[in-house]
Amino acid sequence: MKDYVDMENFSHLQIEYDHDAEKGDYIFHVFEADEPSQKSGHKTTWGWYGVNKETKEVYEVM
Repeated sequence: MKDYVDMENFSHLQIEYDHDAEKGDYIFHVFEADEPSQKSGHKTTWGWYGVNKETKEVYEVM
């Protein structure tokens, strides 16, 4: 996932598991936060990504 989002070049990004999709894939939220150590800070979404449970394929949801 980190390679797909290119987190090496964007080390300020965070990945957070969100939920399982209807077909069973894992859905993750990729974002940057004003206050990374605070859950109440403002988050700027970079994207939503799915990971296929069986193939481990990563794809963009939105």
